[in-house]
Amino acid sequence: MLNVLRGLFYIDGAVFTLVGAVVLFMPAAKAAALPPAAGDTPHLRDTRRLLASAYLAAGLFLLSCGTGIAGAAYLRLAAVLRAVSLLVLVGVNQLQIRNGNWKRASLVPYVVAFPLMALAYLTLGLLGG
Repeated sequence: MLNVLRGLFYIDGAVFTLVGAVVLFMPAAKAAALPPAAGDTPHLRDTRRLLASAYLAAGLFLLSCGTGIAGAAYLRLAAVLRAVSLLVLVGVNQLQIRNGNWKRASLVPYVVAFPLMALAYLTLGLLGG
């Protein structure tokens, strides 16, 4: 079970690192945001770059969790904490959808994928031997 959990950390870390790197260098804020009443969106590009740097850092940290945590109990604890962090992201994404400033289609994949990932982390973290 621990190898499956390590694999989940690797995949999660790789995806977050890749998404962070892509968004950092190509923020494409207009693709996800609804157009403001006043015109251009340079501040959204900066916000997306800041978010990208957080994704990049989280991805690298997740990769290090998969390789660097030797003890089974610590790895399971990291999995539970990762599940909680994903659920926080889901809550924030749902608030963004309700606020109406972002295109719904740009956030729905996260609202669907993150709870599934959290469930996998919780299952492996709490029940994994």
